Amino acid sequence: MKPYHFRALAALMGILIAGHCLAQDLDLSFDGTCAGELTGDAGSVQTTSLDCVLATSNNPTDGGVQAWSISVAAEGATITNITTDGTAGAEVDEGGLRNMGFEKSETTDTSGIAAGGNNDCEGLSGAVSAIVLSFESPVTLDPEGSAVVARIDIEVGAPDGPGDCSTVNVFYADGCRGAGQPVRNSVTLNTATFIPETGSCSFSVCAAQVEDCDGEGDEDGNGLADCEDPACAENPACADDGGDDDNGDNGDDDNGDDNGDDNGDDDDDDVDAPPRFAFGRSGLSPPEDAENEDASGSVRLVQVRDRASMHVHVAGLVPGAVYTVSASQNEVSEEIGSITTREATVRPSRCYSGGLSAPEEEEPAEEEPAEEAEEEPGDEAVEGGGAGDDADDAGDNADDDAGDDADDAGDNADDAEEDDNDDRGRGWRWGWRWRGHGRRSSSDPSGSARVRLNRSRSEATYRVTVRRLEDPIASVRLILNDGTAVELEGRRGSFELAEGQAETLNGAVVEVYTQAEEEGAEATLALSGEVNSCYPRLDRMRARIAARRAGRGSLRIDTRRDDELPLGVLEVTDLEGAVITVASADGTVVLSGTIDELRTFGHGRRDDDEEAPDDEALDVVEEVAEDGGGAAFKLLEPHDASFVRGDANDDGVVNLSDPIRVLSMLFQGGGNLYCEDSADANDDGVINLTDPILILRTLFDGNVGGIIAPYPYRGFDPTPDELLCKDFEG
Repeated sequence: MKPYHFRALAALMGILIAGHCLAQDLDLSFDGTCAGELTGDAGSVQTTSLDCVLATSNNPTDGGVQAWSISVAAEGATITNITTDGTAGAEVDEGGLRNMGFEKSETTDTSGIAAGGNNDCEGLSGAVSAIVLSFESPVTLDPEGSAVVARIDIEVGAPDGPGDCSTVNVFYADGCRGAGQPVRNSVTLNTATFIPETGSCSFSVCAAQVEDCDGEGDEDGNGLADCEDPACAENPACADDGGDDDNGDNGDDDNGDDNGDDNGDDDDDDVDAPPRFAFGRSGLSPPEDAENEDASGSVRLVQVRDRASMHVHVAGLVPGAVYTVSASQNEVSEEIGSITTREATVRPSRCYSGGLSAPEEEEPAEEEPAEEAEEEPGDEAVEGGGAGDDADDAGDNADDDAGDDADDAGDNADDAEEDDNDDRGRGWRWGWRWRGHGRRSSSDPSGSARVRLNRSRSEATYRVTVRRLEDPIASVRLILNDGTAVELEGRRGSFELAEGQAETLNGAVVEVYTQAEEEGAEATLALSGEVNSCYPRLDRMRARIAARRAGRGSLRIDTRRDDELPLGVLEVTDLEGAVITVASADGTVVLSGTIDELRTFGHGRRDDDEEAPDDEALDVVEEVAEDGGGAAFKLLEPHDASFVRGDANDDGVVNLSDPIRVLSMLFQGGGNLYCEDSADANDDGVINLTDPILILRTLFDGNVGGIIAPYPYRGFDPTPDELLCKDFEG
């Protein structure tokens, strides 16, 4: 095979393989006691925790994961708790990424067939979690990397027989069901739903050996034998006292009093229960004589059952300034908190890379040919001939130099391509590539360096790759932009960063020193080069986003965090008519507004009277008499009907209440929908977390055409699926 044929074949294979890399790789796994062992007394209860980890790789886009839902089950153990605390799914003020999003996490022992999935959770202890990082801003996980998205607590009993062991298997299982619908493991990225690869975690639970107090030896392996072991303290041959005083009083007083007292209170609270749902948004605007006319803001109130929240948002204010928020109603005024607006700062990138090359050597001074001409003077004719010869030689040299430069350029391009491949993981993800042996003519040493920060930017890992070095490496040094020199331990390792040093990594210099093995040899600089951000486009995008966010801020009040609503009210509906003001440090009012009337829903439908069904609708329902008069209409069978896609609550308009209605149905037991197709915003035949996100993006992000037809006008589903209209009551 001719060389150029081989090169063409290799290029074609590269294109084909690269084509498989265009799709994101999403994986759910566990981190914790996997493949480990828990040991305790026979019959005792052992506990452990596992982190649920979501990894994104091979992502060709600049965006990361926006939302996810997970369903976890355990064989041979009980999942006692699931939480997002301390994970990426936690609130921003609690160290996570979630900002004005959605979270629902709960344990469960029920299951069902998940939409688009299976029921792998039947008969098992399970847990579910659904997270939307934000409904109002483009908050995502990193486009590449891993993140802990939930943490589960597991409880398992040790076997009854000393020395016996049992196995616990924890895995991602579709179909675990909490208050809402059965949950499928899925991820939302760029408003599209992806089904990730799922992993499992297995570990052993063993009952410890028991010390034989009547025999010889250390049966339980604690280093203490027989009477020296505390386990034998009550043995007649070892104990001085019977130890009867410590037994018999435990547990008598704690049972019966603590259980059941709270149940009666819950029943009393339901007498004046707030509306199942209440929400509304009211605008804040600057005064007429305000200096900053570009300032804006809003107040959002939401109540879901007994949980109430109040969010005050501002924009267009002075970046990094502190503003006081107050509420007043019926001549009563109260300062409810403060807002510190965002500054136009961008967190440093977490990845830096660059090539390394040998330092340029100083060229020796050229000898002047003038003296040689004076030593051998000749006749003018000969000198003229020499000038012609010199001109010819110059032309020959120009041709030779140009050819050599072209060859060198080709060699350098090959080296650059190879270095680029090395910087990207030394080949394709399948672990091989054609290196073009025999094409490289340069013997110059080269290399590459890569530095990656952890999420807190306090520690970094690095990898230095070198090629064609003649002498062993003596040391590797990293010189930050602030002049700090960090001595690295070898070609691969980690180092800590002081506060603020993460900002000095972009453009930092990596130096590789070598030292000959002969005695007395000194270390010399063999390679050096800068490392710069691996994702400059992403950094520029982040800078633009930070500039847009500058001057924005929010104040959040949430009764779930034990916050209290302002003015002593218990429900958000009691704040209708209240005036919200935002003032600067000197007391100048920069924004104000009145809270408008809120929308309320009793059981997922409007409180106002529904229009009577038309004659066509009555053809598919039957009237069923009820006790006490009145009538109800029940579908004879599921059917197609006209609807507006995105109008999940069937009130004739697509607005903020609709994604709330979908989330309630999926995760909070909010009841079925009249037309399930109305909630299927992307028309993929399945209702999942992606649908409310797409509705919100269409409403608030200007994503024109995001919701699939029929939208925004009523019509019929253009693609037949199993989502139909049912459960209609008139």
